[in-house]
Amino acid sequence: MENQSPEVNLFQRYAPVIKAMVILLLVVILLIPAVMLQDLIRERHAYQQSVTASINDQWGKSQTVTGPVLVVPYRVPKTTDAQAAGEVLYAYVLPEKLAINGKLHPELRSRGIYKTAVYDSHLDLKGDFKSLALNSLGIDPAWVLPDQVSLSVGVSDLRGISSEVKMVYNNSDYSFTPGVANQDLYPSGILTRVPVQLQEGKLVAGDFDIHFDLKGSQQLFFSPVGSFTQVNLESDTMEPSYEGDFLPKTHSSHGKGFTANWQVLQLNRNYPDAWVGNTYHMEHGNFGVRLMTSIDAYQQTSRASKYAILIIGLTFLVFYFIELLQGRSVHPLQYSLIGAALIVFYTLLLSISEQTNFDVAYLIASIMTIGLITGFTGSMFRKLGTSLTVAGSLSFLYGFIYVILQSEDNALLMGSLGLFVILAVLMYVSRKVRFDVPRRLLASEA
Repeated sequence: MENQSPEVNLFQRYAPVIKAMVILLLVVILLIPAVMLQDLIRERHAYQQSVTASINDQWGKSQTVTGPVLVVPYRVPKTTDAQAAGEVLYAYVLPEKLAINGKLHPELRSRGIYKTAVYDSHLDLKGDFKSLALNSLGIDPAWVLPDQVSLSVGVSDLRGISSEVKMVYNNSDYSFTPGVANQDLYPSGILTRVPVQLQEGKLVAGDFDIHFDLKGSQQLFFSPVGSFTQVNLESDTMEPSYEGDFLPKTHSSHGKGFTANWQVLQLNRNYPDAWVGNTYHMEHGNFGVRLMTSIDAYQQTSRASKYAILIIGLTFLVFYFIELLQGRSVHPLQYSLIGAALIVFYTLLLSISEQTNFDVAYLIASIMTIGLITGFTGSMFRKLGTSLTVAGSLSFLYGFIYVILQSEDNALLMGSLGLFVILAVLMYVSRKVRFDVPRRLLASEA
């Protein structure tokens, strides 16, 4: 027995180090479910997107209104040496002024626990076309097919048009038909034939006033096709996020609604007033609004779960110091149960946030987790002070993470300050701890 005594003493002397290594191993093992949490969040997010996409498909997808554009066909004579001789080509003329006035009526549609924002809108498009010198585009006026000139408006999802599209053009009424002259401008839209005049080598069109109702979901965008484009948009419910290449010049909120005004010049975009063929694409420069239902709970939960290793590590550190200071041993299985509770916090957060907003979900999940671990601590140590210490530590950690999540722009600063405070507390608590000698040996030596 005397030969075994040195081994026992050596093990006891380095027991804190061995326990620390076991705890570190448990933290590494708990990284596996922590990583799996990200897959679960992505899966739930993908399912939510598929459900909302199904609702949007039935109501009307996100809409982008482009135009109106004057589509001018012309035929190059076969007698010329041009490569396109005999073919019908197209020139595109944009309006000089374009004023769009829209009224938006959003609402929430739900399926199960998932909601998406949809809207009805009434749009008025007014403006005019200036005369165009055809030779500036390399077009002989004699090549133009004036009886085939059309006025086209691009609408990204035609299923959203909920009323007859009416237009007054040069004091005459016109109606639209679905379709586009070709795919140069946009993949879907509506058009109508309009009369034009050819005077002294110039194409002379006129003014237009278009009215129609449009349904869509989540966002409504416009293209600044006018030399001067002005868009006025107002809504009676739901505040939006302003997105795209241009922000409103002015905007205001009133109750739950908003009004916004955009003004875009030709100099602000990357295409001219007129061109031939598919030289330019008008999808660059779009702007508009996105209707916001709530903060993306999946994104917030994903960010929170990335701090799981920090929460687990610091919580285990608290229990490790309690062991050293009180001379009580916490079994690795008990550490594992505490770690499991910390992981379950994120599944609670994810599932509850699908039913309510993220802030409420975070509060409920935190209270449940802190209560569970505090009760478990009380059953292990049977000391009120120890239970309160654990409850206070966990409350600080979850509060610290919540502050970081809410202040995304200042997350680095807040995180650095918080870690500094945590480090200072650990240094203060550890000042009297003898890591090389277990507390029970110190007590026996005394």
